[in-house]
Amino acid sequence: MKVVCADPVRQLPGKISEQQKKGHPLACRSQQANTIHQGRVGVQYKMQKKGVVAAGHEQTAKAAGYILSEGGNAFDAVIAAHLAACVVEPVLSSLAGGGFLMAQTAAGDNLLYDFFVQTPVTKRAVEDTDFFPISADFGTVRQEFHIGLGSVATPGTVKGLFSVHRELSTLPMTVLAEPAIELARGGVVMNAFQAYIFDIVKAIYLAYPDTRNTFDSKTHQGQLLQQGEVLYLPDLADCLEVLAREGEAFFYQGEIARAVIRLCAERGGHLVGKDFNDYRPVKRKPLSIDYREATVLTNPAPSSGGTLIAFALQLLQAFDLSRHSPSTAPYLDLLAQVQDMTNKARIDAYLDDHTHHPGEHVLDAENVEAYRTYQVLQSSMT
Repeated sequence: MKVVCADPVRQLPGKISEQQKKGHPLACRSQQANTIHQGRVGVQYKMQKKGVVAAGHEQTAKAAGYILSEGGNAFDAVIAAHLAACVVEPVLSSLAGGGFLMAQTAAGDNLLYDFFVQTPVTKRAVEDTDFFPISADFGTVRQEFHIGLGSVATPGTVKGLFSVHRELSTLPMTVLAEPAIELARGGVVMNAFQAYIFDIVKAIYLAYPDTRNTFDSKTHQGQLLQQGEVLYLPDLADCLEVLAREGEAFFYQGEIARAVIRLCAERGGHLVGKDFNDYRPVKRKPLSIDYREATVLTNPAPSSGGTLIAFALQLLQAFDLSRHSPSTAPYLDLLAQVQDMTNKARIDAYLDDHTHHPGEHVLDAENVEAYRTYQVLQSSMT
């Protein structure tokens, strides 16, 4: 999801005092709009007292919009949207997951919050581990995934969201959790896309009684929720209420951590108390690349995704994209070839490189040029 708010401390009366605003790191003068993008040719795009939200579900976006209307800033909106996504997009979002947040503050500082999941500090014997394969059916292809308690890593989402909240937000976490809590209690209607991805990974949810009972269809026996059915998550609503009130300690040192540790010990997982106690989000300098007349900031190493995005953009630099419209065959063919070369670079740099620093040379000019001149990229668009 993405939220851009050009007036990050816009508040409704009574929410936050003027003194709090002035002392907050995101405080800005209400008469000034923040620059959200500046091209190298000097063109500035500005917005004043407006916000833009992009999300994977209508209710996720509405949660962010609600927080903006209540006087929250972009980071408040992102947190509220993420919590809502844990309810309305349960296959793709979870309090027990991990993630990244690219931030630009009102002062113009760029930073990347890395709160991805962490590998457990201990490893139990293979024969004692709950770890087994399932097959996900994507329609045209099936892919094997391994699930079970042995596949569970240390969650980072909660620590990450609270870290962002402490440093960049303005509204209380209890306010930010309100949309998610209401959705979890009141229920959310399954749309076509959520029903579709439930069906793809249904083997995961049907593998255990608790998840099966929570997400099974009431109209189609042996299936998960179908389009039009309503998902109720009252236990998650209770959890969110306590989490918002008590803070991250509830998750990492309290009831949630104890339950996960006990479950792993009894049924074949790796996580222990040290995993929860030692977890820390990491703030990183974003990877910055120049692409045509823009500067692109993306996720730096050790994550490979941002590096591969930068690699693909560098491949495209040599091509005159204006010669063809985006819907034409030559344009689409070039994008397909670039994606293919990027995937080849991913395999070469990350899967076949067994050094301690895989992928460190992906963006070297010589490496990019070698892939660009590969036979498949001899395009008519050069």
